[in-house]
Amino acid sequence: CFGSPNMGMAHDTSFVLRCEGWSDTDLPLSYRFTLITPVGDVDVSVGTAQETNFVNATLPFCHTVDRSCQLRTHI
Repeated sequence: CFGSPNMGMAHDTSFVLRCEGWSDTDLPLSYRFTLITPVGDVDVSVGTAQETNFVNATLPFCHTVDRSCQLRTHI
């Protein structure tokens, strides 16, 4: 799974979060994209998809020293 673009501004840049190559006999697949917070490793949902393998999302401000965000995908 990946996001595009690689960099952007919180609350401004629209990111495409996409997963490719996943399959299962139990269809349709569901995707949930979450932001990992630096405090307590809490996941904050940024988008879900069931009929497609991607979402468009505007991410919140990431409260880390280097202002980077980590995303997690649940399939």
